[in-house]
Amino acid sequence: MFWNLRYWLLAVGTFIFCLLACQQEDLPLIESYQLCSSELVFVNTERASQNELVATEIPLPISEFIAAQFPGTYITAARTFQTNDGQLFREVKLDNVGFALFDADNTYQCVVERYANTVTLDPTNEPQDTNSVGSADNLIVLTEEGSCSENTISFKYLVHPIFVSNCAQSGCHNTIDKEDDISVETYEEVIKEISAGDPSGSEHYESITRNPNHRKFMPEKPRDPLLVSEIKIIEDWINQGAENTDCILPCNSTATSFKADIQPLFKLYCYGCHQAGDREGGVSMEDYAHIKELVADGSLLGSMKHSGKFVAMPLYLDKMTDCQIGQVENWIKEGAMNN
Repeated sequence: MFWNLRYWLLAVGTFIFCLLACQQEDLPLIESYQLCSSELVFVNTERASQNELVATEIPLPISEFIAAQFPGTYITAARTFQTNDGQLFREVKLDNVGFALFDADNTYQCVVERYANTVTLDPTNEPQDTNSVGSADNLIVLTEEGSCSENTISFKYLVHPIFVSNCAQSGCHNTIDKEDDISVETYEEVIKEISAGDPSGSEHYESITRNPNHRKFMPEKPRDPLLVSEIKIIEDWINQGAENTDCILPCNSTATSFKADIQPLFKLYCYGCHQAGDREGGVSMEDYAHIKELVADGSLLGSMKHSGKFVAMPLYLDKMTDCQIGQVENWIKEGAMNN
């Protein structure tokens, strides 16, 4: 009788709690969270100051919002920071999601899936060693209109770089090592693990979307998992028939913002091999500071141009287009700024 009463009270209490929680929920559940714009994605490189927060210091509105809008996630870190232009933000790191950003009024803004691992605080926000990387004279002017029809995913210029950068490192899925007898160096090799029109029936797709703790989750730790946006590209390509599409993407060589143009290019082609947890060849491209080192010694542009004394990059892929290389060269000519 005692135990029956106890279970009955527990059930009633749970019902009342859920009823009150539902009445207090003002916002609809975030089924697909909004990713931050490029201006906010890279606020970590523009911080004048920051302070770590313990659990009791996280404002109640933020805790309540996360509990309601990101159910099943855990807060793994939190901090408040001020950018060089005086904006105040709070960021809360959520497992398997990323960094939820809140403004000075504790209002939710968006989610940053992943920052660079190293945060460089530069109160002056001035480019360093500008004169050592060239001048803005004689910029390369090239444009590529792009040849992909609406919504068509290019295997050559979008899908394949993701696979190669994240899966073809030494000891993994390249022709030499061919771990588990799998290579992603060519379309013919990639398509062996793909079921056209059926992402869930494709081994490559399953490996990047299964539980991160699964022994066959890819990329293997300590490499970073793919971004949600990268997984979506692969999913859409499979749904479109997983064809060997080679249409080019739009490009303007004079678009040289590091945050909006240059770093995303390196993320696509280079970061998977040259990240903090897996510095292939001892080279890291995890953040602006490390990329700037490659600019200074000439290896960045030399590798992209396939100059004789440098290792041709990216590995296992065609040389980047003239317009893409022109973007990077123009960025260097303009001072290789963290803009």
